[in-house]
Amino acid sequence: MHPDGTQYCHDCIATPRVAFVGCGASKADVDEPIPAQDLYDSNYFDLKREYSETTCDGWYIVSAEHGVLSPDDEIEPYDASLNPDSDSYIGDYEAGKWSVRVSRSISMRLSFWNVTTTAVLLMGSDYREHIQESAFSSIRNVEKPFEGTSGIGDQMQWLREEIDTYHPPGQSDIDHFVREGQNA
Repeated sequence: MHPDGTQYCHDCIATPRVAFVGCGASKADVDEPIPAQDLYDSNYFDLKREYSETTCDGWYIVSAEHGVLSPDDEIEPYDASLNPDSDSYIGDYEAGKWSVRVSRSISMRLSFWNVTTTAVLLMGSDYREHIQESAFSSIRNVEKPFEGTSGIGDQMQWLREEIDTYHPPGQSDIDHFVREGQNA
């Protein structure tokens, strides 16, 4: 078992990883549809995108309005949220329908990946709690790195550290393999 508690170490074993990135409230001011990956313009979203593109084999955007999007899907700005405290909250009934639709979409997309795939959920609890566990039944591992963090600042710091210290599978430095108290 890897020291961080996962069942394996992605640095040692090249297992597929796919990220599901929560959308953002801040959007580009455009009058026509643009790729979803370019619509969200906050530093927070940009960091989640960079992490996904650096450490994962694929990624999707999870939108309160559109459900699961491929980064190249073209959409227009919108105002919708799963946060009940937000002025743009879609409502309890719509959030329930969203939960079913998005969970099915995630399950369908993951069915194209192999069983050793890890899904990495880069989204807040308002989104994570609406996604049914059954959405991940075709894969073995789901990472929720933002669970237990104290907010966006913590999450951004974690993302930056992970990006800056990332080694592609099979290219880790020797320190990765040496446990504390052992000599190389």
